Amino acid sequence: MNNASQRFGVQALRSLGLRITELTEMSPQSVATIKRYTKTVIPELRVMATALTGVSSQQREILTDFWVRIIAENRPVAPPVPQRRFLDFFCPICLTRPSTNGHPPPADDLEPITEIDLRIAGAPPIRGVVPSTLEAAILEGTAACQAGANPCASSAPRFAALAQLCGVRPWDAYHFITQNVAPDKWWIRTCIGCDRAFVSQLRASRKCHSCASRKE
Repeated sequence: MNNASQRFGVQALRSLGLRITELTEMSPQSVATIKRYTKTVIPELRVMATALTGVSSQQREILTDFWVRIIAENRPVAPPVPQRRFLDFFCPICLTRPSTNGHPPPADDLEPITEIDLRIAGAPPIRGVVPSTLEAAILEGTAACQAGANPCASSAPRFAALAQLCGVRPWDAYHFITQNVAPDKWWIRTCIGCDRAFVSQLRASRKCHSCASRKE
């Protein structure tokens, strides 16, 4: 079922405006496979694509927060470099999966997934049904990742759902995450003034905007 989840996720990203060449850069799938997956589009997502925007300041914070808390699970792990396809590692399970020379590790060796805001954990996977929604594809894909799927089965629908929820163009979100999010770039810091977490572009940031703007 992991192939069905991948297919639906790639199809959703295509429907949200990604070109074949862009999907090829992001995905571990071959061009032929991507073209086969995207022969049809998802009408409701294709309509939505026209309303998606570039990455705004608010969306930068959301994308940074999602990578740090949900994908990296607060570990100092930067997004994949070009040699590691983005859609094979936009997943808390697959991101830190040990190298096994192309073979998936035993399921017992995988780190447990944490419950996240896109509802990819805590609900039983839907067995025997081709996913018809992004949520179903994420659930199925996550179950496959936990069982050792290779390549990642959940990254594509998860990233499509994130772009949809944020209202941001997937290509712009992809470039922001891969080029600007890292422990020494955009990241979540802890304010020394109020002890709250905040998103900052500078590693040396010590205070959130509210605390920094207060008069001593």
